[in-house]
Amino acid sequence: MKEATQVKCSCAHCGHVIEYSATAVGDIVECPKCRQKSQLPPAAEVSEEIQTSKRARTPAKLSPGKLALIAGLGLLAVGGLALLPLLRQRRTEPVVTVQAPAAVLPQPKVKSPKSLNDLKIGKFSLQEERGSNLRIVVGDIENDSENVHRDIKVELELRDGQGQKVDTLAAFVKQLGPHATWQVLGKTTNTRAVSVRVVGLKEEL
Repeated sequence: MKEATQVKCSCAHCGHVIEYSATAVGDIVECPKCRQKSQLPPAAEVSEEIQTSKRARTPAKLSPGKLALIAGLGLLAVGGLALLPLLRQRRTEPVVTVQAPAAVLPQPKVKSPKSLNDLKIGKFSLQEERGSNLRIVVGDIENDSENVHRDIKVELELRDGQGQKVDTLAAFVKQLGPHATWQVLGKTTNTRAVSVRVVGLKEEL
């Protein structure tokens, strides 16, 4: 009498190999390892199931070319991660451009032709000295140019309270330099004079 053919299958729960006879196909048995119940499959299904399980457990072998490719990609990824902080730092650092200040060259002073228009007449007034008949004429004339003016004469007209001319005065200055101011002073004893006016300005050439 031939012994019953022994068949093997994997537990549906834990994968443990269960041995049983061909006559027990279809029975529900308890796995000796996990104690879960499984139905025993026919021999043909068991063979295919075991082969599939073995293939799943056997890791696929990689060719040397694939291994080299994977290693290269790994190195590139590591290098990229190492460079990322440097790239971020470069982006955040502001670019400062320093420009040298432009050199300012001194501009030459240009002299305009000498003219009486260089002389600007300021305010003139007549002041009375207390306790005397003396009247003091004061005023200023400014040289608003780079030119030097010499031998300047100013003619003044004294007027009374009604604006009528009552006397004349003249004042002289030997030289008036560039941007200098001439403080004009004059005196009169005419008691009728209450105001003064410049009526002439001359320069001896």
